[in-house]
Amino acid sequence: MISRSASNARAGRSPTRGRALRRVRAGPLAIGDELIRPAQVAVKRTPGGTIRLLTPTQCVMDRLAAYFHWNDLQSLDQAVMVASSQNIGFAKLTAWAKREGASDKLGKFKQLLAARKRRQ
Repeated sequence: MISRSASNARAGRSPTRGRALRRVRAGPLAIGDELIRPAQVAVKRTPGGTIRLLTPTQCVMDRLAAYFHWNDLQSLDQAVMVASSQNIGFAKLTAWAKREGASDKLGKFKQLLAARKRRQ
């Protein structure tokens, strides 16, 4: 016997309301207040489909956005790890941080990055 919730799920209905589920398209990609256009991301084609990837600079910006807005220290550490192993556009990063109102917090990132590079 198939459970009612399993048959609802296969039929595309919510098991609690019995209505059909709708697919919701994702909104535009943004890092902080900066919209990222499709032409600005790297594209990797695989047998399973196309994967869109952030550049290393965009990845660092994404991690720093979490640090800037929520004081997420783990995200700061991740930004430092990526920046220490990849080529980053520091002019773009600095201009973006200024637009985000976080130039002071970018200083902490640069300090930690310099310390990590000295240890390597």
